[in-house]
Amino acid sequence: MKATAVLLSAATAATMSFLMAAHAQDCGDVELTQNLSLEIVDGAGIACAAGGITTENSFARCYPPSDEPFTVRCVDIGIERNTGSDLRAAVNIYIDVDGCPPTNPDIDLVLLASERFPIPAGTFLELFEIELSSPAMINPGETLVVEMDYPAHSDGGVWPGMNRLGQTAPTYIRSEPCGIPNYVDFGDICIWCGYLVQVVKGAQTTPWDLDGDGVVGILDPLLLLSAWGPCSPPPEPCSADFDGDGIVGILDLLTLLANWG
Repeated sequence: MKATAVLLSAATAATMSFLMAAHAQDCGDVELTQNLSLEIVDGAGIACAAGGITTENSFARCYPPSDEPFTVRCVDIGIERNTGSDLRAAVNIYIDVDGCPPTNPDIDLVLLASERFPIPAGTFLELFEIELSSPAMINPGETLVVEMDYPAHSDGGVWPGMNRLGQTAPTYIRSEPCGIPNYVDFGDICIWCGYLVQVVKGAQTTPWDLDGDGVVGILDPLLLLSAWGPCSPPPEPCSADFDGDGIVGILDLLTLLANWG
């Protein structure tokens, strides 16, 4: 008999917390978080599961637009535990074309970057720092959505790192097996749901720094040339169209070169 998928916590044992983050890479000097505490609390994580085996789960946070360009370089994601074998998850960086709240990647989310990372067997109360191999540029006025997505487990469960220590904006969940095809506010479906621990790291950048490394240098004109010509129709981003005429052309290249360094 097939088990029914429902939202479950991993444990209801004593509260514990552990914080682990390596900072070998340069993640920038700006950190965005909607958590009032970054503690990962045992038993606070909720995920869609059937018979103790977690199914496909996606968790997200939505960040309102800024007046300044921002480059996402790293994301910290909390994992409460992995009770089975190794599982590969992904951090996805989107623009929400109609603002918060997010709905679904097939409806209102434009993917800018995606980075896979392993969740080893035996993981317990850890904060993973994931560096993006291709930093994602968020332009002024754009709504950022940062998602953790993982597939169904084969022999155990992965529960997200959460707490109930306060947040300034909602945590969203999406899981087809639990009958949640589009993102919903966790708080709208259960009063005991925790708050996803997530930190977005990066730097305020200029529009001409297309690779987000903090310098307008040799890679930036190469990226501009790779986007040469008419921009794709909205909502696809066109970051190299500095003059806003709908075409990446000679004036954009000259603007970039004028801001070299």
